[in-house]
Amino acid sequence: MPSHSRTLAGRLATTQTAVAIIAVAIAMVTAMLLADTLIVTRVEDSVSAAARVMQVELDEQPEEVSHVEEEARVLGIDGRVAVVKAGRVLHGDQGMPAEVGQGCWLSEGASGSELICGAPLSAWPGAMVLVAVPTERVHGHRPALLLAAGIALVVVAAVARGVGGALAQRLLAPLDRLRGAVADADAASPQTMALPPRTGLEEIDALREALASLSTRLGEELGRARRFAASAAHELRTPLAKMRAELELASESPVGDDARERALPRLIRTTARLETLTERLLVLATPHDALAGDHCTSLAQVVEDLVERRFGEHADRLRLEVCEGDALVRGDEHLLAAMLDNLVDNALKFSEGPVRVAVAEDEQEVVLDVDDEGPGVPVTAQHELFEPFRRGSGAHGPGHGLGLALVRHVVRASGGRVAFVRKREVGTSVRVCLPRL
Repeated sequence: MPSHSRTLAGRLATTQTAVAIIAVAIAMVTAMLLADTLIVTRVEDSVSAAARVMQVELDEQPEEVSHVEEEARVLGIDGRVAVVKAGRVLHGDQGMPAEVGQGCWLSEGASGSELICGAPLSAWPGAMVLVAVPTERVHGHRPALLLAAGIALVVVAAVARGVGGALAQRLLAPLDRLRGAVADADAASPQTMALPPRTGLEEIDALREALASLSTRLGEELGRARRFAASAAHELRTPLAKMRAELELASESPVGDDARERALPRLIRTTARLETLTERLLVLATPHDALAGDHCTSLAQVVEDLVERRFGEHADRLRLEVCEGDALVRGDEHLLAAMLDNLVDNALKFSEGPVRVAVAEDEQEVVLDVDDEGPGVPVTAQHELFEPFRRGSGAHGPGHGLGLALVRHVVRASGGRVAFVRKREVGTSVRVCLPRL
């Protein structure tokens, strides 16, 4: 069994118990203060009333002043009684403090702490009749109140813990059902995960929708990965089969035969295409965070090195426009160069005219544009062409449909975005936007 302190239900029950105890404690303290005030006031009123009764009795029968204590017992007054004047006790309990105050007051005497209430006598001007009771009568109820409060808190804590645990289990039951659905999901087809119905609770339903969206995305990514693996296997199988056929043909030819000499250049070309295909597949299979790293690259320098790097035979068709700044971006120089080479390679392949490569920067972004004067790309096909192994309808000749997929992969690894943009009626324009460093 999991520890209550390590389960959400246990912590929720503990929180509910703590809240209940705090609420009851506040209520009990408030009730105790109110009850204490009422009881103290009632005792004071009772003692004060007894003093006034003695005052009326002595004013009506002044001769009873010498028997004031007996008269108090006759009247049912439970307490010490005395008549005082000018700081001394005239009649009654001689141990009564002789000081005189207003209304009722607390006094410390030989017999302990007492509550004393007085009333002036009309028959003896300046004299007062005093009635005193021990302060236990005023505060004696407090231990009982504290005991009652303690018992109430214990009972509330026990009940709150039990009820809170049951309520927590009931409230968290939808989460348990979601957990069960995720645990039972098929890893091979996460999009088929059977989630429980909506509960009507916003937080639970929001989590359910997030899990449903996640399972859908995982299914799409898994399907894309499977299609990528199948297409990659097919693309790799073709050049390997050609190489094997060429090697078998060459091995069957006698030494010095022209067939062997003709097979060698074909093998070299096939090997070069296989190498390019393998490199692109490895890049596409590498996660974005592994590609990006902490490299800082000047995109302006990458563009300036374009002619010397790969396209010497097409140098007369390239039109380079480089900004004055360095156009620093995050990313590996070789990957960014491969990204640019693929864009320019496509532009040169599908266009007979000049290809414009421009890089500019503002306060936030570095923008790379590659424009050609080719047939253009239909709007409906623009998104598809960034998927692996997708080629345009006008594509003929060698190719695997990986160029634009590699471009998007590298751009996303650098935190940017790439898309076709429409600048004029003819030609194709691809724009890459990367965060500026």
